[in-house]
Amino acid sequence: MLPLKWKIFRIVSYLHMTCTLAIGVLALYTIFTARIKFNSTEDILGVLILILCPSILLANSSVNIYLLEKFYPDKLFGKKLHRFSMLLFILSLVVVIAVVLLTIAGFSETLPRENYTFRDGLMIYLTLSAFTVIGLTGLYIIVIQVSLRRAIRRNHEASLNRFLDSDPAQGI
Repeated sequence: MLPLKWKIFRIVSYLHMTCTLAIGVLALYTIFTARIKFNSTEDILGVLILILCPSILLANSSVNIYLLEKFYPDKLFGKKLHRFSMLLFILSLVVVIAVVLLTIAGFSETLPRENYTFRDGLMIYLTLSAFTVIGLTGLYIIVIQVSLRRAIRRNHEASLNRFLDSDPAQGI
């Protein structure tokens, strides 16, 4: 039976993935329906970042869920998966910090103003709320995923030690 900590982690990961996917799809839909012309390198770079950031967050959460489902409590995972997971961890850390900073900047920019139409204000606050959820759940996931890797490694070592201690041929 999975402990409560990991059940919460799984639920938060799915919530994080849902919000990230919704914001990513909404952003791409807005860009491509607005028929924006990509005249400069900055425009192309902006769209690439808009595609890459949600993809990184989605991949990181997916790998974490995969680790939880397939390797928890004590199955050690391979070096390639470990490297890929660490790369996603670092990239996710950068993206989550950027999202948190953008959310703080967005709130400080929009809160003093009150001359929005209802629809514009609603969209701004919904977007900022979604970014807040992505940032907070992302921070939680980053902290807990370190704990997940440690728990898997620690449980694997304990399992291996129990196996070696119980070996009857060892006393010969």
